[in-house]
Amino acid sequence: YNFDSGVYMAGRYRYDYARKTANYSDDEKTNRFDTYIGYVFDELKLEYNFTWMDSDQIKFDNKKTNYEHNVALAWKLNKSFTPYVEVGNVAVRNNTDERQTRYRVGLQYHF
Repeated sequence: YNFDSGVYMAGRYRYDYARKTANYSDDEKTNRFDTYIGYVFDELKLEYNFTWMDSDQIKFDNKKTNYEHNVALAWKLNKSFTPYVEVGNVAVRNNTDERQTRYRVGLQYHF
Protein backbone atom coordinates (compact mmCIF):
# COMPACT_ATOMS: atom_id res chain seq x y z
CA TYR A 1 0.00 0.00 0.00
CA ASN A 2 1.33 3.46 -0.93
CA PHE A 3 0.56 6.54 1.14
CA ASP A 4 0.61 10.06 -0.32
CA SER A 5 3.49 10.97 2.01
CA GLY A 6 5.95 8.63 0.24
CA VAL A 7 5.60 5.87 2.84
CA TYR A 8 4.67 2.42 1.61
CA MET A 9 3.92 -0.95 3.21
CA ALA A 10 3.85 -4.38 1.61
CA GLY A 11 3.80 -8.04 2.49
CA ARG A 12 4.20 -11.38 0.79
CA TYR A 13 4.13 -15.09 1.45
CA ARG A 14 6.57 -17.56 -0.10
CA TYR A 15 6.74 -21.33 0.09
CA ASP A 16 10.29 -22.67 -0.21
CA TYR A 17 10.91 -26.29 -1.09
CA ALA A 18 14.49 -27.56 -1.07
CA ARG A 19 15.36 -31.07 -2.22
CA LYS A 20 18.08 -32.34 0.13
CA THR A 21 18.40 -36.02 -0.83
CA ALA A 22 17.64 -38.26 -3.78
CA ASN A 23 15.03 -40.25 -1.83
CA TYR A 24 13.16 -37.06 -0.70
CA SER A 25 13.39 -38.10 2.97
CA ASP A 26 14.96 -34.87 4.22
CA ASP A 27 13.47 -32.34 1.81
CA GLU A 28 12.95 -28.99 3.49
CA LYS A 29 9.62 -27.17 3.34
CA THR A 30 9.59 -23.59 4.63
CA ASN A 31 6.82 -20.99 4.88
CA ARG A 32 8.26 -17.46 4.59
CA PHE A 33 6.42 -14.28 5.52
CA ASP A 34 7.94 -10.95 4.44
CA THR A 35 6.83 -7.51 5.58
CA TYR A 36 8.18 -4.27 4.15
CA ILE A 37 7.95 -0.64 5.14
CA GLY A 38 9.73 2.06 3.23
CA TYR A 39 9.95 5.66 2.21
CA VAL A 40 10.61 7.11 -1.24
CA PHE A 41 12.46 10.44 -1.56
CA ASP A 42 12.55 11.44 -5.22
CA GLU A 43 15.27 9.09 -6.61
CA LEU A 44 16.16 7.49 -3.24
CA LYS A 45 14.32 4.69 -1.49
CA LEU A 46 14.88 3.52 2.10
CA GLU A 47 13.32 0.16 3.01
CA TYR A 48 13.11 -2.13 6.05
CA ASN A 49 12.25 -5.81 5.53
CA PHE A 50 11.40 -8.34 8.24
CA THR A 51 11.23 -12.01 7.25
CA TRP A 52 9.80 -14.80 9.43
CA MET A 53 10.45 -18.43 8.46
CA ASP A 54 8.61 -21.50 9.75
CA SER A 55 10.00 -24.84 8.56
CA ASP A 56 9.79 -28.58 9.04
CA GLN A 57 13.59 -28.62 9.57
CA ILE A 58 15.82 -26.99 12.20
CA LYS A 59 16.53 -23.39 11.03
CA PHE A 60 17.98 -21.40 13.96
CA ASP A 61 18.89 -22.04 17.62
CA ASN A 62 17.75 -25.70 17.34
CA LYS A 63 14.23 -24.52 16.45
CA LYS A 64 12.19 -24.79 13.28
CA THR A 65 11.81 -21.03 12.97
CA ASN A 66 14.11 -18.22 11.91
CA TYR A 67 13.95 -14.51 11.15
CA GLU A 68 15.91 -11.86 9.27
CA HIS A 69 16.11 -8.07 9.38
CA ASN A 70 17.24 -6.11 6.31
CA VAL A 71 17.62 -2.39 5.63
CA ALA A 72 18.23 -1.25 2.06
CA LEU A 73 18.99 2.06 0.39
CA ALA A 74 18.41 2.31 -3.37
CA TRP A 75 19.11 5.13 -5.83
CA LYS A 76 17.12 5.23 -9.06
CA LEU A 77 19.64 6.34 -11.71
CA ASN A 78 17.10 6.22 -14.54
CA LYS A 79 14.04 4.18 -15.49
CA SER A 80 16.21 1.08 -16.10
CA PHE A 81 18.94 1.00 -13.42
CA THR A 82 18.75 1.15 -9.62
CA PRO A 83 21.91 0.42 -7.59
CA TYR A 84 21.40 -0.49 -3.93
CA VAL A 85 23.19 -1.34 -0.69
CA GLU A 86 21.67 -3.56 1.99
CA VAL A 87 22.61 -4.51 5.54
CA GLY A 88 20.98 -7.55 7.14
CA ASN A 89 20.96 -9.54 10.35
CA VAL A 90 20.92 -13.28 9.60
CA ALA A 91 21.48 -16.61 11.34
CA VAL A 92 24.95 -18.16 11.30
CA ARG A 93 24.01 -21.81 11.96
CA ASN A 94 20.84 -23.76 12.54
CA ASN A 95 21.95 -25.23 15.89
CA THR A 96 23.10 -22.03 17.68
CA ASP A 97 21.64 -18.61 18.42
CA GLU A 98 24.56 -16.87 16.67
CA ARG A 99 23.68 -14.11 14.23
CA GLN A 100 25.84 -12.07 11.89
CA THR A 101 25.68 -8.96 9.76
CA ARG A 102 25.30 -9.50 6.02
CA TYR A 103 26.21 -6.79 3.50
CA ARG A 104 24.91 -6.72 -0.05
CA VAL A 105 25.57 -4.43 -2.98
CA GLY A 106 23.60 -4.83 -6.17
CA LEU A 107 22.11 -3.36 -9.30
CA GLN A 108 18.47 -3.82 -10.25
CA TYR A 109 17.53 -3.69 -13.92
CA HIS A 110 13.93 -2.77 -14.78
CA PHE A 111 12.51 -3.64 -18.18
